[in-house]
Amino acid sequence: MRHIFLKLWGGGLLLLCLMTWVPSPVLAQSDDLPAVCADATAVTPEECGALVALYNATDGVQWANNENWLNFADGVTPCQWYGVQCADNHVAGLALAQNGLSGRLPRALGRLDFLTRLDLSGNRLGPGIASGACLLGDTLIQADFGYNRLEPGSAGLRNCLTSMDPDWRATQTIAPRGLTLDNFAANAVSLSWTPIPYVGDGGVYQVSYSTSFNGDYIVHGTTADRSVAGYLLDDLEPGMSYFIRVRSVTPGHAEHSETLMSDPAWTIGVTRGTERILLAAVISADNNLSAYAPAILRRMRTGTALNPNVTVVVLADQRGQGDTRLLRMEGGQVTELDALAQVWGSDELDMADPDVLAWFLRYAREIVPAERTMVSLIGHGVGPTPDLAWLPPAPPDEPLPPPVDGIPPLPRGLEATPADVTDGSYLSTLDLAAALRAATDDGAAPFDILFFDQCFQGNLDVLYEVREAATLFIASPNYAWLVAPYAQYISQLAPAAENETIAATIINRYEANLNDSHPNAIFWARSQDIEQVAAAAGALGDALRAALGDGQAELVTRAVQNGRFVDTTQCGRGEFVLGPPDELIGAGSLAANLRQAFGEGDAYGVSAAAAQLLAGLSNLDSESRSGSPYLAPEQTWSYNDRITILAPLGRNLPGSVVWRASLYRDAAEQPAVWSPDPGQNVLVQGSFAFVQDYGWDEFINAWYGELEPTVGNWCHYTPPSIVLEAEGELMAFSGEVTPERDILLTWDAPEEVDPAAYYLYGRVPLGVDLELLATLPATAADTLLADPFPGQYDLHIVAVDENGNPLAQSGDIGIAVEWVMDLHLPLIAR
Repeated sequence: MRHIFLKLWGGGLLLLCLMTWVPSPVLAQSDDLPAVCADATAVTPEECGALVALYNATDGVQWANNENWLNFADGVTPCQWYGVQCADNHVAGLALAQNGLSGRLPRALGRLDFLTRLDLSGNRLGPGIASGACLLGDTLIQADFGYNRLEPGSAGLRNCLTSMDPDWRATQTIAPRGLTLDNFAANAVSLSWTPIPYVGDGGVYQVSYSTSFNGDYIVHGTTADRSVAGYLLDDLEPGMSYFIRVRSVTPGHAEHSETLMSDPAWTIGVTRGTERILLAAVISADNNLSAYAPAILRRMRTGTALNPNVTVVVLADQRGQGDTRLLRMEGGQVTELDALAQVWGSDELDMADPDVLAWFLRYAREIVPAERTMVSLIGHGVGPTPDLAWLPPAPPDEPLPPPVDGIPPLPRGLEATPADVTDGSYLSTLDLAAALRAATDDGAAPFDILFFDQCFQGNLDVLYEVREAATLFIASPNYAWLVAPYAQYISQLAPAAENETIAATIINRYEANLNDSHPNAIFWARSQDIEQVAAAAGALGDALRAALGDGQAELVTRAVQNGRFVDTTQCGRGEFVLGPPDELIGAGSLAANLRQAFGEGDAYGVSAAAAQLLAGLSNLDSESRSGSPYLAPEQTWSYNDRITILAPLGRNLPGSVVWRASLYRDAAEQPAVWSPDPGQNVLVQGSFAFVQDYGWDEFINAWYGELEPTVGNWCHYTPPSIVLEAEGELMAFSGEVTPERDILLTWDAPEEVDPAAYYLYGRVPLGVDLELLATLPATAADTLLADPFPGQYDLHIVAVDENGNPLAQSGDIGIAVEWVMDLHLPLIAR
C-alpha cells in the first residue's frame, strides 16, 4: 500500500467517483392560468383555471357525466358545466358525487375562494391531495369526501380534511399500514398489518404475490373482512424471493356503485431455504461519502428483516477519527462486534490498506459459516489505477507544489482520495487485487459474487486483475449512481436462486431506482467470461499491431472516433463528456467499428478477432439507460456498452494527456512524472496482469511510440441521486451568512407529506458538483454550516421517507462566503 499525504491546496482536486443518486429537478406546478380562461365570463379567470385543473387532474374525459366541461363556445360559461353551481359571478358549489373522478385533487382547487358546498363523494380520488385543497376550509359550509381512496401524506392535510368533513376517514378504501413479515417458513410467510378505519360494506384485503417486481401477480386469497390484521401466505417454494402486495377492496354498494380498490401496500419476503448466505460489505466512506453511510446501514438492517437466510457483516468507516465500525446483522437486529479492538487495537482503520480489507473478508467468513458469500465494495471507484510511491517519500513539512492550471491528479492538498481521507491513503488496482488474493487463498476459495458498487470498475484491466476472487462480478463501466437499495438487494439473495439470477435481479433493481436523468450502464460477468474477453482482446491487439505495421492507422482512428467512451478524467473540469481525451472505450463498440472499418476477411485478421471479442462480450448480461444527466443537461449520455478497454487516441498526444497509455507496459518499476508538478517524480510499481498475459499493451505502445511515463488526473465523483415525481411539492428554503461567517439555512416543512428526515445537498467550493452534505432530523427547521470554506455554495434540501426515498424538495439557493484577511499589526515599544 502506498500513502499519499494530503494538505490543503486551493488549486487542485482529485475527483471522487461513485455517483450517488441525484435529484432530478423538481417541476414546480405552474400558476399560469389556461389561455382559454383569460376571457371567462360568469366566474373569475382564476376560478375558471381551477375548474380546468380539476378536470385535467381527475381524468375528466372518463367522468360519468362531463357535459359542457371545457366548452367555451358562445353563450356557454363554466356555470353551465355539469355539477358547477354559481352565485354572484363566482363558483359557489361543486356537486360531482359518484361521477368517476380519479387521481389527485390539484393545488389549483384552492383558487375557488367563494366555494361553500363541495360534494366529491363516491369517486376514485386519492390517495394523495395537494395542499391547495386546504385553502377551501375558510369558505366551505358543507363538504363530503366520503367513499374515495384518500390518504393524504401529512398530518396537516389529514387534519384539514377533518375540519371540512369530520367523518371522511371512516369510508376511505386505502391500503393497510405497517405491512410486515412476522414469520418465515420453508413454504410460507406470515404477514401482519394495521387494519384501516373503513371496515364496513363487505370490504376485504386482497393478497397477491409474484417472483419478480414487474411480473404477473397471482392473487393468493382474501381476508374474511377488513378487521383482520394478518394473513398466512402459503404454498410457496423454499428459499425463494417473493414480491407481496396487499390491497383493500370494497365491492359496489349504495354509496359507490363500482368495486373500489386501493393502491397496494407491498413488501418483499424470502422463504427459508437450506443454505446460509453471507453478505460481506465494505463501506469506504472516510471521504465525501461519509453522510451516506448511516442510510446504507439502515437499508442493510431492513434487508435482513426480509430474508431469514442472510447474515450481513459490514465494515464501515466515516469521516473523522474513531468511527470505524464492525457490525453483524441478522433478522433486522444489529450487533456491534469488538474484533477491531482485539485485532487492530484501534477504532480507526485505514480503509485503503489492503491488509485491512483482506482481514475483514477472512474474518466475515470465519464468524459466519455460509454456503455462499457475496462481497459488496461500496465507495469511490477509479478504474485501472497504478500503484504509486513518491520519490523520495514526502516528509510531513514538504512544501506544496506550485498551483497549475486545470485539475491536477493526486493533489496532496484535498480530501479527495479513492478510499480514506483520515489516513491519507490510496488503494490502487494492484493493492485491491492483492487484498482479494489474500482473502481467497489465491483464488482457491473464491467468493460467489463480487459487487463493485463503485464507478468505472467495469474495466478489463480491473476485472482481469481480480478475476480469480469470485465466480461472478457485477460492475459499472461508467458512472455508478449511489442508489444503494440494499434492502431490495438483500431480499434477492435467495438460496434457491442461481448466482446469475441474483446478479441479474440486482442490476434490474439498480436500474429500476433511476430515471433518464441518471443515464448509466451496469453488467455482470462470470470469471470465465472475463478470461474469454481478455484472450479475445489480446488477439485483437495482435491483429491491430500487424495492421498498424502495414500503414492502416486511419482505419483504427475511424473506429475509435465512432466508439462509446466513458468519463474517468474530465469531471474535474466540470465537463461531464463521454469521449476523448478520456482513454477508456467500450470494447464492444470498438470491436463492432473495427469490423466495419476493416471488412470481413481482412488480411490482418482484425475483423475475425473483433468478432471473437464480440462473441465473448455477448456472455455478459447488462442493462443500460440513455439520457441527459441532471448535472450536465446539455449532454446526452448513451453509453450502452459493457466492459471498457484502453483506447488508442490521437497518435501525437503527449503522455500528460494519454497518461494511462504512457504507463501501460510490462515493467516491475518505472519512474514517472507527476503532471501538475513535473519536478515531482513518482515511482510506478508493478503492472496489470492483463498487460503481462496478453498483447493489448504492445499494440498501444506501437500506436503511440515513446511516451514519457506520466501520472495524470482521474475522476472519482459522486453526485447524489433523487428521483422525484413531477408533482413533487416545492419547499420554501432560504439561507444567509451570519456575522460569525457561518451559513444559516432555514426551511418550511412540506405540507403534503410527513418526512422522516431531510437531506442537505450542495455544490461547494473546490467540489465538482452536487454532493450530500448532511442528514438532518425530521424535527429540524434550520441548520448551521459552521466555518465554511470561502467561495460559492449552491444548496438545496430534500425531504425523505424512512427508506431515504424523496418526498419533496426545495429549489437551489446560492450563497457566497467571502475571503477575510486577518491583519496583524506590529507591536511598537516606546
